[in-house]
Amino acid sequence: MELVVVFVILLVAVFCIASTIVAAVFIIPIVLFIVVGQVFGLNWWQSLLVAL
Repeated sequence: MELVVVFVILLVAVFCIASTIVAAVFIIPIVLFIVVGQVFGLNWWQSLLVAL
């Protein structure tokens, strides 16, 4: 029984870590594009279009 609980906790932890990594991979480039766009004088939505 304890083994099942440990397995579920590990599964949830791995899922949380994986989803965090995926979110970072998607969010960081978009944020970078927006910041770069601000530097070059684009609107944030134009930067978002470039990012997409």
